[in-house]
Amino acid sequence: SFLAAPQASQSFSVNAVAPGAPTIGTATAGDAQASVSFTAPASNGGGTITGYIATSNPGGLTASGAGSPLTVGGLTNGLAYTFTVKATNSAGTGAASAPSNAVTPKGAQTITFANPPAQAFGTTPTLTATASSGLAVTFSSTTAGVCTITAGGTLAFLAAGTCTINADQAGDGSFLAAPQVSRSFSVNAATPGAPTIGIATAGDTQASVAFSAPTLTGGSPITGYTVTASPGGATASGAGSPITVAGLANGTAYTFTVKASNLAGAGPASAPSNAVTPKAAQTITFATLAAQIFGATPTLTATATSSLAVTFTSSTPAVCTITTGGTLAFVKAGTCTINADQAGDASFLPAPQLSRSFTVNPIVPGAPTIGTATPGNGQLLVSFVAPAATGGSPITGYTVSCLPGPVSASGAASPVVVPGLANGVSYACTVVATNAAGASAPSAAVTATPLGRSFTGPTGSGSGTASVSFTGGGATCAFAPQGTGAMQSAFFIPLTGNAKSPPLAPPEGIRFVHGLLDFVLLGCAPGSTMTFTVTYPFNLPGETAYYKYGPTPDNGTAHWYVLPATINGNTITFTITDGGLGDDDLAANGTVVDQGGPGIGTAQIPTLSEWMMAVLAMLLLATGFAGMRRHPPR
Repeated sequence: SFLAAPQASQSFSVNAVAPGAPTIGTATAGDAQASVSFTAPASNGGGTITGYIATSNPGGLTASGAGSPLTVGGLTNGLAYTFTVKATNSAGTGAASAPSNAVTPKGAQTITFANPPAQAFGTTPTLTATASSGLAVTFSSTTAGVCTITAGGTLAFLAAGTCTINADQAGDGSFLAAPQVSRSFSVNAATPGAPTIGIATAGDTQASVAFSAPTLTGGSPITGYTVTASPGGATASGAGSPITVAGLANGTAYTFTVKASNLAGAGPASAPSNAVTPKAAQTITFATLAAQIFGATPTLTATATSSLAVTFTSSTPAVCTITTGGTLAFVKAGTCTINADQAGDASFLPAPQLSRSFTVNPIVPGAPTIGTATPGNGQLLVSFVAPAATGGSPITGYTVSCLPGPVSASGAASPVVVPGLANGVSYACTVVATNAAGASAPSAAVTATPLGRSFTGPTGSGSGTASVSFTGGGATCAFAPQGTGAMQSAFFIPLTGNAKSPPLAPPEGIRFVHGLLDFVLLGCAPGSTMTFTVTYPFNLPGETAYYKYGPTPDNGTAHWYVLPATINGNTITFTITDGGLGDDDLAANGTVVDQGGPGIGTAQIPTLSEWMMAVLAMLLLATGFAGMRRHPPR
């Protein structure tokens, strides 16, 4: 609806305003001044900022400039200040910034520290230095391996070398820290201290001197030691202890001192050593020894070049001993080693020990001491005591020999069982001991008779030959010897004629055609049971019973009774328990006492040959069927 309007223009002035407040930064104190940093204000007021003004508080001292930082001078050292900053443009000066951090200007200071001259190791000098502020200076060492120093300046030296010391003053509320000042100087070595003397030991025209290093080295490594003898002044040097001083006179007493040396020279001497007297050497002549026989007591000899007496010791006392004078005594066979020594005297050193070894050969042992021979069934148990003299070699065994025979048996120790002997035969037995050298002489003899478990002999009635044997009772259970020692003499006994016979009359209507069987068993196991088998000359009737006379467990008075038995032809088998029925002593004591026989009724006597009838008639006439012996004499 309208055309464009003609443009109309007007002009007017835009006037600047004062800028905004700068942003305060950090104030840093100096000597009577402070440097203040800041950043330009966000608003320049529409005009270019032409400068900034920093103002102190207190004092109102100012500094101007085109930008950050501004340094405010004329401040009082030691007084705390804060600062504000304003910006200026063509419109004027703007608002002040916020106050800065508080800072205190401080005065500068310097240290005066003279360079020390060279020092001697072992001294303890004190260094000094001053600060222009008048404040105290402190010290420290940068060469702790050479020197140390207290804060107050007192030096201590650890080794020779170059010592470097720093001087510092840290400042205070009015003064800045002073620039550090360093000084270096030489620490010169001193001679070492005196070694500590040890023990001097004499030799042949010489002495060995021991010592310990000095505590003070003088700040430099010890390069050696010198030992000096008194009297005479003979010397010897070395790198360490001990040092041997040669060229001394044997028989003269000497003491010794020691000095230590380093780069600075030799230090003071140690205290004197103990007094020693050098002595001449000596040797021993000791001949090689031949083998010896155990039981001998030879005397050894040896000589020393000093002509002093040689003494002897044994290093094998389990084999041999020796007196200091050389008399030997042998403990057993083996290798004997003897040492020969000469301890020296005022003029001679101890001689080197000389040793000799030789063999000690064994001999046969002494004879054992015979003990007792205990009879057994076909054997004897022979006891003995080992010989006091072993011949120097362990006894390896013993041999027992019994005569007649001889019958022998061996064992490692007492007792020894000799088997294979004849029961009822008297044997004389001796013992020999054997070692590596052989057998000893025999012991004295012991006599004994083996016991048996069977017997064969004539019946007591003369009816022929009968035998008896038993089993059980233990290994040592056997018939006891009777009479004068012959085995089982009068074993089968007649009815009468002995003081210990049973009553004169047998049980009524009973005849003992074969007489009685009488025996004693010894060495049986108490309470054991034995089974007996008796064989007679001819068969027994079935009505035959085995009669015994004696007490029974239910009747302590001796009387006739029948012992249970088994009859088979001419053999009777029965059992007896020690202490039970059939054992006349009724005690379970290992001994069985018995007497009895097969009784036959008078109507049951078997038909016999005429010869046997004649024998029986004679027997009946002789005995009258009465009076039976209880026990044969023993």
